[in-house]
Amino acid sequence: MDADPLFVLPEHRDYRLLWDSPCIDTGHPDFFDPDDTRSDMGAFFFDQSKPLVHYVSPNKREGTPGSMISVLYTVINCHEEPQEAGWLSKLLLPDGIPWLWNPLEGPKTGIVPASSILQHTVTYKVPDMWPLGTTSLLSMVGLSPSDIFDADTVYFEVVEK
Repeated sequence: MDADPLFVLPEHRDYRLLWDSPCIDTGHPDFFDPDDTRSDMGAFFFDQSKPLVHYVSPNKREGTPGSMISVLYTVINCHEEPQEAGWLSKLLLPDGIPWLWNPLEGPKTGIVPASSILQHTVTYKVPDMWPLGTTSLLSMVGLSPSDIFDADTVYFEVVEK
């Protein structure tokens, strides 16, 4: 195959597939992905069983207090009907305690059009007094906190300047 595989963010090593990727359902015909569709080409399968697929892709995984980190949020509707959804992102400090000013983003609600890919980049400043260690960013899409379609977590290492 010589077509562009349409990865989410290959320049930052995010090789998950976007909905319009020619790699979806084109793997070996005798094998199936966990969503019971024909296998996808590549290391990551695209889960067509979910109402929406959600990815969080950082531009880097390490920063210092006061530095900037950009995050690409991706929401994909691979179905032929629009999907109502809410979106929320929150941070956990290195000790696992939720950040006092959560949610970081949201809650936001809207309609995700049929067969669409929505992407939005947000740049955050690591607060000057942020504790050193591994911070996690959890982002979710769904109808409510008890009805989540998909969630993705990324980890950032905050190190000394």
